[in-house]
Amino acid sequence: MANTEIARKQASDVEVKLASSTEYRNWIRELKDRYRATQIKAAVSVNSALLKYYLDLPTPEELQRELLRERAAIEEAMLLRSDVPNPPRKRLTPKSAAKKRTGI
Repeated sequence: MANTEIARKQASDVEVKLASSTEYRNWIRELKDRYRATQIKAAVSVNSALLKYYLDLPTPEELQRELLRERAAIEEAMLLRSDVPNPPRKRLTPKSAAKKRTGI
């Protein structure tokens, strides 16, 4: 009878181990599923942000128009600058600098 009881106890221990290993496998499977779901959510979020960024960038046509506007503004400023005569500038010498400092 002792052998039978030992055999039953061993069988019972094996059943408990199997049950806990099944629970463990289920827990691991659940962790993997949650991890994958989180990875997918993160990837979707990053891709959405990148798409938004790329869609906000100007098109080549818009860049070309902006460059043409800037070039026209520079040319206009150059024309205006050339229309105004520059007054002759006197060279500052050490003597004239001393006079300016003393107020003479």
